Amino acid sequence: MDSKVMIVFLTTSKEYIFEAAPFHFFDYILKPFESTQILHVLDDALALLPEQEAELSFEYRSFDVHFPLSKIQYIYSNNHEVIIHTTNGTHAFRLPFYSVTDHLDDSRFLQCNRGIMLNMDYIKTMESDYFEMTDSKCFPIKTKGRKQIREQYIKYQFLKLEEA
Repeated sequence: MDSKVMIVFLTTSKEYIFEAAPFHFFDYILKPFESTQILHVLDDALALLPEQEAELSFEYRSFDVHFPLSKIQYIYSNNHEVIIHTTNGTHAFRLPFYSVTDHLDDSRFLQCNRGIMLNMDYIKTMESDYFEMTDSKCFPIKTKGRKQIREQYIKYQFLKLEEA
């Protein structure tokens, strides 16, 4: 049913390898086998699997909500709602801000003010007292701790340059 399933045959019968071929198996291991053979096959299989993209996940009205972190541009609180602005649109949830952002442990996110969390990958410019996002929305940088917030953003930009 799933064409991406990796099939590994563990068998004592080497004569059936050609009959197994239509199943597009990943590996064919003959018994008796060493545990190192299994570990090697598992390592090879894991290397082929796509990396899971990190997500922001939380429960809302008995539903599990998931947003890929790379798609979130910013999150802010407004009138008892959490607004999550993504590359695919804006989504509002009637929840406390912390219930969404407390589980957001990712270096690209910066809390620049109370109830405002920015994905630094989407910051266009940093001014002395606010950030402008790629969609031109501006968010103020809180006065207390402003220097540290600005330094955190600059450090993140330098790390990105080093990775490139």
